[in-house]
Amino acid sequence: MECPTPGKYTLQLTVISNGNVVASKSMPIFVEQDPPKPPERNKQSIGIRIVNETTGDDLSSSPRRIRDGDVLSIAVTGTNRDYRDTLCLLDVSLRAFVSGEENTLLLADDDEHILPAAIPGADGVKKELLREKVQIWTPSPRAGDDLRHDDLRHVVLSPGRHRVSADLYVVASDDPPVHASRNIYVEVDPKAAKGGAMPFRFQPVDRAMSPLCEINEEPAESNEWVLYYNRTNVLYEQTVGLMGSMAAKMAFYGHVCIEALLDWALLPYLERRDDSNLEELRKSGRSIGDGELRDLYDDRIQHAIALCGFSTKQEEFAIEMNRCRREMGGIMSSVLRQRMQ
Repeated sequence: MECPTPGKYTLQLTVISNGNVVASKSMPIFVEQDPPKPPERNKQSIGIRIVNETTGDDLSSSPRRIRDGDVLSIAVTGTNRDYRDTLCLLDVSLRAFVSGEENTLLLADDDEHILPAAIPGADGVKKELLREKVQIWTPSPRAGDDLRHDDLRHVVLSPGRHRVSADLYVVASDDPPVHASRNIYVEVDPKAAKGGAMPFRFQPVDRAMSPLCEINEEPAESNEWVLYYNRTNVLYEQTVGLMGSMAAKMAFYGHVCIEALLDWALLPYLERRDDSNLEELRKSGRSIGDGELRDLYDDRIQHAIALCGFSTKQEEFAIEMNRCRREMGGIMSSVLRQRMQ
């Protein structure tokens, strides 16, 4: 393969059967140039995996309804990309309702862990930091109920959405903690709890001199996202107003949803290094039918993650992030147009 200049190239693999592309994959290769170093501000990360032991469902990849009495396995994994052993403190909690009062069930409270050093050139070293089994009850178990797993912890959760959160602090470091979270749905359908396919609920507002749309986490600890769209905005009036066609309305809501999804994914990562939403958005790209678009979409998300570590000047970072955001939005718009057709 001829590579006329040093730099990054992309190796594209495609599988074709009966004239149709059935699979594709791409990976970067570096010719006469070293790959970029690990991000300075992102040497550690954590992930949460929740499995319903009763049904066998992996709730991290596909949220499902949790029934009364189900047993959940909660695993937290830490990844170290630093080339030295790193001492960390781990906090893991489950926000619950017990006896009608909101409180927090601690699964780990400043637990000490040493993440082993990464091997140069490798994509970090993973270590399981916590594995806990919890039986879910709703409402509170009555006298005479059979607690089928006496060796497990039990928690009472009201029907609805609850949240498992994890924070990893690097000892003797000024960096903010890395964060991860996962929602669980007790005795409710996840899609119904979200109000549809989007991970936020829609709220119309009538505010002069306000932006077209704005998404907020309200409050941040509840993981409840709300998309406010302004009905006084001229774009809304021209597309969704009384004279708007069905195609114009679909285009408007498609545009608003794409903008909101990007903010929903990027804001937690930029503010508190929580990549949970970003990873969920990345996984959703697997449904893109066009292999080339799918790989480009995944590449843009990885680029957005890398930017947060490589940035040294705020102005340069803002320019790069806006560029990456436009490219991700362009890909999502292309997929939306294809599906609308």
